[in-house]
Amino acid sequence: MNRWIAYCSVAAALIIGSGLVTIVAGFEAEPEHVVRFRVSSRAEVGELQELGYTVRNVRGLTVETLLSSEQLEEARSLGLEPELVYERPEERFWFLDGADQFHDYATMTAELQQIAADHPDIAALYDYGESVEGRTIWALRVSDNAEIEENEPEVRITGLHHGDELMSTEMPLELANHLTDNYGVIQRITDLVDGRGIWIVPMVNPDGREATPWPTRRNANNVDLNRDYGYMWNGSGNSWGYYSQPETQVMRRLALDHPAVLSLSYHTSGDIVNYVWNYKGQPVPDEALVVELSEQYAFYNGYWVVEGYDWYQTRGDANDFAYGTLGDIDWTIELANNNIPQVWDLNRDAMLMIIEEAGNGIEGVVTDATTGDSLAAMVTVVETGWPIFTDPELGDYHRALLPGTYSVQYWASGYAETTISGIVVPDTGSVVVDVALEPGGPRNAAGVVACNFYDPYSYPNNYQNNPTDAVFALGPPDGQVASLGVNGEILLDMGAGGMIYDGPGDDFTVHEGMEPAEGYEVSASDAWNGPWLAVGSGLGTASFDLAATGLDSCRYLKIEDDGGGSPFVNYPGFDLDAIESFPRVPVGVTVLPDSTSIHRGGQLSYRAILTNNSASSQSVYYRGMLRLPSGNPYPGNPLDGPQAIDLEPYESDTMSYAHQVPMMAPFGTYKYRGQVGVPPATLYDQDILEFEVVP
Repeated sequence: MNRWIAYCSVAAALIIGSGLVTIVAGFEAEPEHVVRFRVSSRAEVGELQELGYTVRNVRGLTVETLLSSEQLEEARSLGLEPELVYERPEERFWFLDGADQFHDYATMTAELQQIAADHPDIAALYDYGESVEGRTIWALRVSDNAEIEENEPEVRITGLHHGDELMSTEMPLELANHLTDNYGVIQRITDLVDGRGIWIVPMVNPDGREATPWPTRRNANNVDLNRDYGYMWNGSGNSWGYYSQPETQVMRRLALDHPAVLSLSYHTSGDIVNYVWNYKGQPVPDEALVVELSEQYAFYNGYWVVEGYDWYQTRGDANDFAYGTLGDIDWTIELANNNIPQVWDLNRDAMLMIIEEAGNGIEGVVTDATTGDSLAAMVTVVETGWPIFTDPELGDYHRALLPGTYSVQYWASGYAETTISGIVVPDTGSVVVDVALEPGGPRNAAGVVACNFYDPYSYPNNYQNNPTDAVFALGPPDGQVASLGVNGEILLDMGAGGMIYDGPGDDFTVHEGMEPAEGYEVSASDAWNGPWLAVGSGLGTASFDLAATGLDSCRYLKIEDDGGGSPFVNYPGFDLDAIESFPRVPVGVTVLPDSTSIHRGGQLSYRAILTNNSASSQSVYYRGMLRLPSGNPYPGNPLDGPQAIDLEPYESDTMSYAHQVPMMAPFGTYKYRGQVGVPPATLYDQDILEFEVVP
């Protein structure tokens, strides 16, 4: 659980002295040198990265890097002619001697707590997790009901992925103060706070900020956090693996808990609006919208607008993670190093514009057509082919789009897909499209956790033979594939509705979408980050038995190309179309009526039989939902339950129910749906009983 903290003013003022924040001595960081190289081609930029050099800016044929002392000597020995920008490493913090009062971790924490204390109705401060050295990573939510999850577009603003980029903390803090101080004063600000959920994380990397003797780019484990995310990760920046650091795990959890429509990640230095993709040069499916909003941001400040890959390639960064796994359009905004007031003036209106634009497009709520419960669903605009995902708690979605007419597909694992066409997005604002999905569709992968599609080419020619994306592996088989590359892999979340359960025979199928058949390895886990247990090997479309792992069930699968074939052919490696879990459930339900024709005033009676199909004890809930002849839900739902039931392995239990049919009950066919599962989101099984109320 997140811990909401809203201190009173006195407590906020005394925070450091009171010990409410633990002051941890920063780790001793290795000296870092700002070094320039003159290159003759863009390919040489990639060669510098392959040496492990951290590229932080490219202008023309000049490449600015950040090197350790050892790397600097290596560059000299290789004859690369490195040019030191500063004679001593500490000189790159020249701006600390100016008038700017940059926040360190303690003063940033105190300021966030003071904001929450001064504006408790519109600001709530959350402890979202800890850094390597135990510092809290704070997330401030600004909204009209800040402590309540609401149906509204959400926006995420982050700073200080790199601990030495001090200005990147100041812009999120300036925004937090601007929104809260001007709520009820400036109508535009009031409208934005009332209509948005704005998440502000000023310091993703507090340990890097507190390092001694100077702030440092990486975290306390010497990992570049903006190379540690799981989308098209490749181990650069000394990353250990997908989301290997506590800081990126915090940011992943925040992104999943509160899916953003648009988001901004602040960095220094360079006055740049950097948009996705960063790992490849192919345009994103939402290119028209992304470029339009990027240019709007730059309108306010004159920043250079560039696709990240065209600037220089990064892998495992926050932007590609947000868009690649969640459909959240995320920018890197590079700021100047000094003059906080001027940088704020240049970015203030651009930030407000992004928050405003998050409400333009299509929005609504996706629910179960029978129960009315909200669903974790995938929402895909046909014209772009790119999905977003509903909020896991409320089922609401918000899709940013340019004005126009669109068709949208709605799908959730275990439900029938629905497409709605002719949706007109206005010039400003949004159109509301609520959707109710019918249960009974296939159970397929519902989310991308991480991926690394192997690419044999070097910058600037990456992925020239692989136009596929990881999200193409989600949902039912449709002919769209995620080509993993030779030795590439993908980690998929089957979601609560697609859980795989061990039963007699095979339990799920891996679908390949292209010929010829290619080989792969399958592993399973009940956690997104493992441990991974081998399920088996496949060639082309094949089915698998979970029994090989010893697991009763799993939610996560890893598919790895087996290394065969050429990496240079088009669509290299295994071409994953979909995963389909069999509709085998740990606990099943059967509803048996005593009669299916009842008179007004008569008695409806039936039995619900629950059967544990697994070798483990199960604790579940049963409920009965009624739908009237009109098709509307019965106002008194649930008709039965929810009732808690414990079942031993392979045990069955029968529950009997009886209800008097009112004298004024409408004539016609009623549908009773008996459901068994684990609240709030896991439905194991359901059975439908139809009965007639007759004169």
